[in-house]
Amino acid sequence: MLGFFVDKKGPVTVHLTETQSAGFDFQQWFQGMEAIRARTELVPVPAGIDDLNELIDGINDMDFE
Repeated sequence: MLGFFVDKKGPVTVHLTETQSAGFDFQQWFQGMEAIRARTELVPVPAGIDDLNELIDGINDMDFE
């Protein structure tokens, strides 16, 4: 902080205040996770896929809208 004021002429006054942070909203997080779960339930798993990377690539290529 001192480096910021090193080239300033004259007095410097600093005011500190405390603010409340929003914090973690579990309900909002949970609703987001439920939305993801609901979308992924619609994805069919083709027979014969035993490679997880192949399955993930197929899911990434799907259009959920």
